[in-house]
Amino acid sequence: MKLQKKVGDGEVKDVEGDDATATLSAAHPSHTFEDLVEYEGDQKVTYSVKEVAIEGTYAANFNLGSAEKQDDGSYRITNSEKEAGLTITKSFGDSDLTDAQKGNIVFKVTGNGLKKDGTAVSELTKKYSDFTGDPKKWVLTQADGIMDGVTYTVSETADSVEITVTTGQRP
Repeated sequence: MKLQKKVGDGEVKDVEGDDATATLSAAHPSHTFEDLVEYEGDQKVTYSVKEVAIEGTYAANFNLGSAEKQDDGSYRITNSEKEAGLTITKSFGDSDLTDAQKGNIVFKVTGNGLKKDGTAVSELTKKYSDFTGDPKKWVLTQADGIMDGVTYTVSETADSVEITVTTGQRP
């Protein structure tokens, strides 16, 4: 986050210098900007912070009024994890496949960070017959280890059925 200040009725400007920026993390979850002056001349100084772009799985969500004042007079700013998900749908068009053949198609998702029942796994699999909804789909979420900005590979296989998978196209 970047410290900003407003002097009197002037406009809000970024404070310059190395001490005016703080990077928060699990290891460094809070920061205190110190030695801030209350007045410049006879004009009151008002401070604020703005968030800069955050990489990884957390979203910058600070806006005016979102900081929680603490008993010690400091303010708590909390970031939340970005929503991430992957939805797999399958369209058969004018296929000659029977429902049984379609049901035997197995979809496999591979990529970093996947989980099954809270345990890290190298892949997740599901038969088309276990898809839900209309149209039938398989929805993976952060509980499955799906993370924003990570590339996943989806493949499908079936016994005695020739399947062509074209990546980068949606049905």
